Amino acid sequence: MAAFEDAAYDVDVGAVRFGLYVAFYARAPVQITDAMATAYETRLREVDTEFGESLTSALRDHRQAEMRVRELTSFMWRIRASGGTRMRIDEAKREVRKTFNKLRAEERKRDEAMRLARSELGLWSDLGVGDAKALFKKSYERGKVFATRSTFWDGLSLMLRGKSDESTVSFFLRWGMIVLSNFTVGMISAIVGFAFALPSLIGSFSVSLWSATLFYIIALVSAMAVVASILFAMYGTAAGSAYVLVKHAGPALARLDDADARRRQRIDQRAYNRRPHYE
Repeated sequence: MAAFEDAAYDVDVGAVRFGLYVAFYARAPVQITDAMATAYETRLREVDTEFGESLTSALRDHRQAEMRVRELTSFMWRIRASGGTRMRIDEAKREVRKTFNKLRAEERKRDEAMRLARSELGLWSDLGVGDAKALFKKSYERGKVFATRSTFWDGLSLMLRGKSDESTVSFFLRWGMIVLSNFTVGMISAIVGFAFALPSLIGSFSVSLWSATLFYIIALVSAMAVVASILFAMYGTAAGSAYVLVKHAGPALARLDDADARRRQRIDQRAYNRRPHYE
């Protein structure tokens, strides 16, 4: 059992080290040559030439059809519209669906052409690796924003609902636990979002199934290693801060709390003495 636990620990540590190396130090396996860059730029120009005008026209037609529907469907149109108006509205809605299908068809053609163009460089090139890192950074920022906002509102609620007899040390410890829990949830949501968004990025390249699977696993392990390192640093810092707070700052804060409690007690006693008493 101990040998199994040691082996599992070694695997976990190795995976974290490998993920951090891939995230911050490793270079893209495929280096972009001048010929690859030229072929990629040529493909991009072909995409702009072939689909630029048709895609713009389809988008313009769809927006005009939507504007026509909004013009016909004024406030309370379901009650006030006559039979002829309803027929025009139905016709406008059919036009919206028609232009939308045309737009989607043009977008699919454009996406397929872009997939072939990106494949000139490859998923394992600086383009694919850079896009994966940018996608993870975007997911990480969303998780961090969630954690920051949640921490702000939870901290505000903690101050408003705090007990008057709660010590300062207890308040800071509770607030620290709130910060850790919110950032843990935020980082987990970042990993989940990255895991669901990564297949779309991989699908934008023309690659084999085994290559796509290997890229997905490596990218996900790297993202999990970065998040695990961040959380490990946060929990370690929190543990050290809590120790220092309780060990050194705790007695001083306790004396301040006792002094404040005695002050409130004297105020209450004076108010009680001034109150008229009836026998």
